[in-house]
Amino acid sequence: MVQIWKERANQRKKHRAIEIGVIITILTGAALFAVSRQMKKGRGTDESICTS
Repeated sequence: MVQIWKERANQRKKHRAIEIGVIITILTGAALFAVSRQMKKGRGTDESICTS
């Protein structure tokens, strides 16, 4: 009885770890995307200032 409960708890931990990993991956991906867009915008404005 205790053995089954322990196995279930371990499986739940694994599932949670996977979910957290997925969430972190999505968040870091979104953050990197936002940063790259901001940098592109920054470069665009810098270029326009340099050319004028």
